[in-house]
Amino acid sequence: MGFLIFLRAFPWGNDINIHTEPVGRTSIVATSSGKLYCSVPSGITGQRGINILQSTDLGASWSLVVNLSNGQLVAKSKLVVTGTDSVYCAYQQGSSLYFYSLQSHRRFTYSAHSISDFDIAASPNENSIYLFVDEASTDYLFYATSIDGGATWTGSHGTVSVNAAQPRVTMDGTRLILNYYGPVLSNLITSDIRMMIFDEGGAGTIVPGGFYSLVASGIERPQFQSVIQNGNVWFVFSENDTVQLIKYKLSTNNGSTYGPETVLAGNAISNTGCFDIAGYKNQSDSGMYLVYFFEMFPAQAEMKFTSVMTSSPNSFSPEENFNDFTAVCTDDDTYPAVCPILSDVGVVIFETNAAVSSLYYDIRTTLLKTDEVKPAAAIKLYPNPSKDYLHIELMQAPTSQTILIRNYTGRIVKEFSITNEKATLDITDLSQGVYWLQDQNGGSYRFLKM
Repeated sequence: MGFLIFLRAFPWGNDINIHTEPVGRTSIVATSSGKLYCSVPSGITGQRGINILQSTDLGASWSLVVNLSNGQLVAKSKLVVTGTDSVYCAYQQGSSLYFYSLQSHRRFTYSAHSISDFDIAASPNENSIYLFVDEASTDYLFYATSIDGGATWTGSHGTVSVNAAQPRVTMDGTRLILNYYGPVLSNLITSDIRMMIFDEGGAGTIVPGGFYSLVASGIERPQFQSVIQNGNVWFVFSENDTVQLIKYKLSTNNGSTYGPETVLAGNAISNTGCFDIAGYKNQSDSGMYLVYFFEMFPAQAEMKFTSVMTSSPNSFSPEENFNDFTAVCTDDDTYPAVCPILSDVGVVIFETNAAVSSLYYDIRTTLLKTDEVKPAAAIKLYPNPSKDYLHIELMQAPTSQTILIRNYTGRIVKEFSITNEKATLDITDLSQGVYWLQDQNGGSYRFLKM
């Protein structure tokens, strides 16, 4: 069945079951063309390992790319997309760390340290990966750099601290922000959470800068993470004291200084936590997406979504509930994951349906089904998605006009002169991804090229 496109408020779709009973931290990313990848540590008996799934239709369907470490338990995975649009997956099996290239389908072992935790960031400028490793059985925190997808680690490297744990990194432009627990206390999640700045000097080169404590020790803070976009840094963390809360601190000067703590979600009668954040940039704005778990007895547990723009970095959008079934978040294995997909946002969340806990995918998108389109739409497009040819009908527009097709950055990639109410547009030479068809009156209509 075809789709018609009409711009309106972003709706959430139906939750799509993409994996049964996963175990371990999952991850999701999108390439510049909108191709999706999701890494899922598998709990299926006899299989285990980690499954990497792929979708070329904005998550409507998924296929298995590869299963790695078959039969072994994988505790955590992290997907990244570099500045060359290359996709890599890092995953932890016991105290070992591996890297897998989705382009070359080669796997590499990181052998410099045994690990208890890790995080990675991809350079948006080159093909570099920056790795931060929490060494197993010590409180040492190291960093290393690869310019070949984890095959070798010949770039910048060094020691962050000899009293630190659980690195979390984010990067935008040439600035990388690291957060970590330190100094390490016996109850780790009550430790200080610190921030350290690194600046990229070229491919595979990062230079450490200043660091300081963002929040002081004493209160349990089981989860923390930062996002940096256009000089704004949001440091988001969960807090478990007498009340479970999600808070943030904002820097508007690239991480040099931060404002006060502000409550984002939670109150005295709710259970709030288990979140994920991601930075985004699209045609009109940039900012941060936030997805988090929310439970208030006796109501059904929910997943909520909000976002904030760099133009107004303290003004978060109204919360939206989007789970179809009972949301689940019991520990770090069941944290949600969120990623920008062109100008949309996709999430993977844990839900329980018919007593089975599974991983589901949802998208907040402007792509609408035919029966969701208002009759005032000036142009009909079909089929959508389309592989070769796009048929259009001019409903309330001049029959003679110029039609433009723009890519996700807003650049004009094709132009057509239309002289009849119906026309067929050849789009065979377009790359896969989401595009906008613009009519002479400025109306925009979105379609997916397969």
